[in-house]
Amino acid sequence: AGTGVAVDVTADFTSAAWHKLCLNAASGPLLALTGRPHEVLHAPGMAELALGLMRECLAVGRAEGARLADSLPDEILAGLLAAPGGAGNSMLYDRRAGRRLEFDARNGAVQRIGARHGIATPLNAAVCALLEASVDSAAGGKR
Repeated sequence: AGTGVAVDVTADFTSAAWHKLCLNAASGPLLALTGRPHEVLHAPGMAELALGLMRECLAVGRAEGARLADSLPDEILAGLLAAPGGAGNSMLYDRRAGRRLEFDARNGAVQRIGARHGIATPLNAAVCALLEASVDSAAGGKR
């Protein structure tokens, strides 16, 4: 109270965390892989790829007990597409700065938890493999 920081309190941390992960699992790797800000999501095929990543995350989150609407990926994508063209995210800026990337904590987690529930997550696995290979060569192995 009394600060410029807005805080939302929720009794359902699981749902809130998976909601945020749906956003991060899509935007982070796509911006980092392309080296481009949010405007890249307007390129052919990129919005569909983002939706696919989020739909996998949604399914895994639900298996973990998160209450997530079917419309969540579309809502998140609409927000991403409305972002200023030059806006980026932490994974893009970390990639540009040669810092360690957090894709394993995001997309890798979706992949591992999905496997535990028998849920296929091929898109999340693919972006992990691509990022792993690209950071090995570009950043001297920094993940």
